[in-house]
Amino acid sequence: MHNETEQALRNLQLIFMGKILAGFTHEMKNYLAIIKESSGLMQDLISMGKSSSKKDAQPLVPSLQLIDEQIDRSIHILNHLNRFAHRMDRPSSSFLVHDILDELMVLMSRFANQKKIILEKDFQKNIPAIISDPARLQCLIYCLIEEKLNRLDAGSKITLQTSSSKDHILIRLVPKGTTLNKETENGLPSHEVLQEIIRDLHGEIAHEKNEEITIKLPLSQE
Repeated sequence: MHNETEQALRNLQLIFMGKILAGFTHEMKNYLAIIKESSGLMQDLISMGKSSSKKDAQPLVPSLQLIDEQIDRSIHILNHLNRFAHRMDRPSSSFLVHDILDELMVLMSRFANQKKIILEKDFQKNIPAIISDPARLQCLIYCLIEEKLNRLDAGSKITLQTSSSKDHILIRLVPKGTTLNKETENGLPSHEVLQEIIRDLHGEIAHEKNEEITIKLPLSQE
């Protein structure tokens, strides 16, 4: 059973990475398509002789601004993807929980937008770093968010909350909205696999009756 669970964990991490990369590449294609369209418009205006003076060049300004915006968005998501990829290199390290939650929310924003569900955060300030496996923690939270995205109706909201005590950090996933169905398939991991992840993180997970989920993590694994 242990070997089966380990294999399921490996498969889950591959699915997790594949889903994130698929969403990222789709977003980048959208940004590049807008840049290409804006560039084409400017070329058309120039070829028609509409940019011979400052006044005639005014129609180019919105397209240039749009290109700048799309480049900024591309750099923003590329930075998050770069950090996401490097987390796989360090199975145990000291990191800020807020960093990986922010990163995950950016990388999952497209999936939430597709479902017309809002992802928001409510983080306690000055939460200390923890020593754990950042990639596995991201994978766990991804699975929990994905399950809610599949079950909640459009117009719902999912809030990630954090708080800390002397020895622990709490991450709460708080859904608000109408639940479409009680059971979801869609390749989501089994309860046993999620429990294996939380054991690897030396933490605890609790599912509340109101659909809220609380993850409790130690500040240190020592």
